[in-house]
Amino acid sequence: ADICAAARQVGRPARVHVKIDTGMSRAGSTLADLPALASALRMAADEGLVDVVGAWSHMSRADDPSEAGNASTATHVRIFEEGLAVLADAGITPRIRHLAATSGILWHPETHYDMVRVGIGLYGLSPDPAVASATDLNLVPALTLCAPLTSVKVIEEGTPASYGGTWVAPTRRWVGLVPLGYGDGILRSASNRARVTVHTASGPLEAPLIGRVCMDQFIVDLGPADGDAGTPSARSGDAPAAVGDLAVLFGAGHDGDPLADDWARAATTINYEIVTRLGAHIPRAYVGEATETQGSTAHD
Repeated sequence: ADICAAARQVGRPARVHVKIDTGMSRAGSTLADLPALASALRMAADEGLVDVVGAWSHMSRADDPSEAGNASTATHVRIFEEGLAVLADAGITPRIRHLAATSGILWHPETHYDMVRVGIGLYGLSPDPAVASATDLNLVPALTLCAPLTSVKVIEEGTPASYGGTWVAPTRRWVGLVPLGYGDGILRSASNRARVTVHTASGPLEAPLIGRVCMDQFIVDLGPADGDAGTPSARSGDAPAAVGDLAVLFGAGHDGDPLADDWARAATTINYEIVTRLGAHIPRAYVGEATETQGSTAHD
């Protein structure tokens, strides 16, 4: 009713894609309800209020190569075909049928129909690295998240890092501060588990995340410092990194840079969550549009 009212108001038909619930149980019409919907669409189309451009659905286990997973996908296809038949019986023949997201594109060619919807594949990531990694699929991660160190200093042996004291310096250590945190979409559950690569004047340096991720920053371990524990005035040696050196949280894996998949494992989640939860306020630099990103607070 709302769609028809809007079409009347603007004086042109609404272009719609009908979703058939093929087993995901989210949005979409079940086969039981579809005949009534199809009839309503037919009447609206006859009045010039809607143009049924497409019919579509979404699969719940297309990334699962097990026997049960493949059976689920086959069921989705069967229900989708039955739904298309219901629409056809009502005189509705959508010009575009689409069912496959990235998993379907890669592993289920029978689901391709007239159009496919690339999601996680646009990031250059695998829908399920346990089935096939991005490298296995010849995908190159398209997103890099990085930020310059805002602090580099020495802390003494036994000194805790960040809230709760969940990490304590085992020796005198150099530590760096990365200006990104859970307020920016960095998962707190990655605390004490993830790592970054700091690109220093001497080359890339692997730096574990230490202590809890804070709202807008976290600390990384840059390695041991010279001097005796408990002697703050002792010489610390040359710093392994400098303020302004770029810390790469995840990228394409160049120079040992972590991958989004690495952060997903550290946070016990999936790579989808790692790349989609990044805050809108993080500055973006797009390849081909920016020639210098070193000075940005963070970019992806």
